[in-house]
Amino acid sequence: PFIQLAQRVLSVTANLASCEQLFSTFSSTLTKLHNWLGMNTLQALAELKMHIQDQ
Repeated sequence: PFIQLAQRVLSVTANLASCEQLFSTFSSTLTKLHNWLGMNTLQALAELKMHIQDQ
């Protein structure tokens, strides 16, 4: 039971870190100059930036 609990807690923490990284990426991409970007373009740029950061 403790192992399963630890796995759940640790996986939530990792997911929260990913969310924070994603919001940070969105905020650096979606600026006043780029507020005309569509959701698909914004998502593609965020995924590209996150992929580059992982490398």
